[in-house]
Amino acid sequence: MELALFLLAAGSISLSGVLAPGPITAVTAAKGAESPHAGAWVTVGHTLVEIAVMAALFFGARELSESGPLKAGIGLAGAAVLLFMGVSMLRALRSGGGDEGEGDAEDAPPPEPARGLARATSSPLMAGIVLSAGNPYFIIWWLTVGAGLVLKSIEFGVIGFLLFALVHWSCDLGWNWLVSALSYGGSKALGPRFQWGVQLVCGVFLVFMAAWFGYDGAVTLWTPAPAA
Repeated sequence: MELALFLLAAGSISLSGVLAPGPITAVTAAKGAESPHAGAWVTVGHTLVEIAVMAALFFGARELSESGPLKAGIGLAGAAVLLFMGVSMLRALRSGGGDEGEGDAEDAPPPEPARGLARATSSPLMAGIVLSAGNPYFIIWWLTVGAGLVLKSIEFGVIGFLLFALVHWSCDLGWNWLVSALSYGGSKALGPRFQWGVQLVCGVFLVFMAAWFGYDGAVTLWTPAPAA
């Protein structure tokens, strides 16, 4: 896979995660009522936690990549998580819950506790740190889908990993900043119809990406290891 194609896929997966309603989105909207730039600070806090997680994955990824069964297991686990996320989104739409959303593994519901935390947390930066570090779905996403993306990124060397990180963080920053700016301005652009459309696109895309991860993991598992 060429680097540009990988980055496009990684960016799409990242956007599918950040666009889904969940704690980060909820706290960003809540803090956005105070400042249009709150989303940027929430993202900084979120990114500080991600740097530690991504660094740990990166330094362990080379060893993981040398183990075919382990690499395949990560890919298949990522496929399962993506499939669950996609199907959950589509089922919520079918049941008429598209405006609420099931959320995704990286930014999962419920949003109401996040709004309470937003009021209790002194700053958007701390809210981003606490919501990320204390969210088990965040860890699950990075140990499955995120780990699979890191493994693919290092196929292009350090530059591939750094570009992947930049693309992922750009998606977080762009969306969160937009949410806080719209919240501050009282915009109605993020109404139920918008959320419904976003979840439909993300749900279908995540099912497609689950098939991609599953195929890649199965091929890795069934491919004989090269003779020593």
